[in-house]
Amino acid sequence: MEFEVKDPYDVVHECSWCGSSIGDDDELFGIGAKVRAGIDLSAYAGRALPFEVFIEARKLYAFVPLPDSEAQKRGHDLVFVVCSRECGKELTARLKKEKKLGEVIENMDGF
Repeated sequence: MEFEVKDPYDVVHECSWCGSSIGDDDELFGIGAKVRAGIDLSAYAGRALPFEVFIEARKLYAFVPLPDSEAQKRGHDLVFVVCSRECGKELTARLKKEKKLGEVIENMDGF
């Protein structure tokens, strides 16, 4: 499976859900996700990948954690960055619905 990549700096400074800007000193939150068996994202470690959310008709970006990162140690293959707990709850709810339709996400560890 091939993905286009986006500059990780841009992704960490924009909420994956609402699109608001996140400043260098602003608090941010991460939502971990596990991809379906057979999907290898190791070539994209440390990069940001897009995911289409069909229910909302939008494109969200998630990071593929580096191999020795805390996210990988917790079993997360992807991390979505959000600006608030509210956005985290909304994103988690939508992605849980989406995973039933999607080809990539197997499980979510969100709000």
